[in-house]
Amino acid sequence: MKKTVILLPVICAFFNAMAQDIIVTNKGEEILAKVEEVGDIQIKYKVFSNLSGPVYSLPKSEIFMIKYENGSKDLFNTNNTPDSKKTDKITSSLSSDSNRQTKVQSKVELLECRGKNVRDRSGKVLSKYEVQRIFADTPDALSLYNRGLSSLKTAKPWGWISAGSLVAGLTFTIVGGLEYRNSESDKLPATAYVGFGFMGLSLVSVFPYGRNLGEGVVKINSAVNIYNMAAIKKQRNSDISLNFGVTQSGGVGFTLNFN
Repeated sequence: MKKTVILLPVICAFFNAMAQDIIVTNKGEEILAKVEEVGDIQIKYKVFSNLSGPVYSLPKSEIFMIKYENGSKDLFNTNNTPDSKKTDKITSSLSSDSNRQTKVQSKVELLECRGKNVRDRSGKVLSKYEVQRIFADTPDALSLYNRGLSSLKTAKPWGWISAGSLVAGLTFTIVGGLEYRNSESDKLPATAYVGFGFMGLSLVSVFPYGRNLGEGVVKINSAVNIYNMAAIKKQRNSDISLNFGVTQSGGVGFTLNFN
């Protein structure tokens, strides 16, 4: 939900280090001033940039609004509004800002990680090239993701060695068992010992495989978390914008927008 907060006095105090009044004419022109007197026919003021200078005056018929330093305001000629061309220009500017914010928000997409697979919100598994492209603006996430891929790459040959050794070990052990069964000797045939050796190699290979696989998955998950945190922070920053223009209440001033 969009909320708008009028912050003209605060913003003015921040930028100018002291308060000022703003006179808005029927043409939409703004005069930064210190109002000296509001009479029945005219308004007297000093230009804010030269408070020690002369006192100027304007007919009240030419003034749309005065917004004072404390945030209060006086409206004059309420049947008139500031010049429509300038109002349209301000409205167009605000619309452009809104469109830019929408574009920024549309670029922010949170990801999720299931095991070693990175998915978008629709559940589609992204290729490593797609993930690297998305992480390009988040160096920490990209670096950690690449290290995760490296760990998975290291784990792969150990996995093949473990699986291959297991198959070979079972095969040689079965063959050796059959030879022993058909033999009159009490000694196990060499084939059985070869099978035991392969099975031992399979067990040994499981440890580097599991370690590298686990490290790869943890790094990829951490990279996704880093990216998501950066994306959320970026989205929050883009959701806050400071604009100047005609407000919904009919005044002219600064607005701080939260989307």
